[in-house]
Amino acid sequence: MELVTAVSDAILAAIRPGVTLGEVQKVAYAAIPESQRRYMQTGSFFGHHIGLNVGDPADFDAVLAPGMVFTVEPWYYNHDTGIAAFIEDNVVVTESGVRVLSNALPREATELERMIIP
Repeated sequence: MELVTAVSDAILAAIRPGVTLGEVQKVAYAAIPESQRRYMQTGSFFGHHIGLNVGDPADFDAVLAPGMVFTVEPWYYNHDTGIAAFIEDNVVVTESGVRVLSNALPREATELERMIIP
């Protein structure tokens, strides 16, 4: 879970007007240790636009601009150990960076574990 949160945090820090989704994708991959890359489950920038189409495609050449809304959702699934972790933040690009629309929801492992129903 900590890896997913770290990748997500790196992506969030990279989002700002003038940056392309391709540049955000490079930041995401740079945040993943080489030994863990095969377990990350998306080939995109680890998110997608919201509501544009079935499957919400990503245009990696798209330049981010204020008002753009999309998800940040790096997935981790280790097929060898059966461990999976996934968090999804909904974000909007602002004039100065990014606003996380889902920031009131838990995203740290300890917070999420408290939500598990026994």
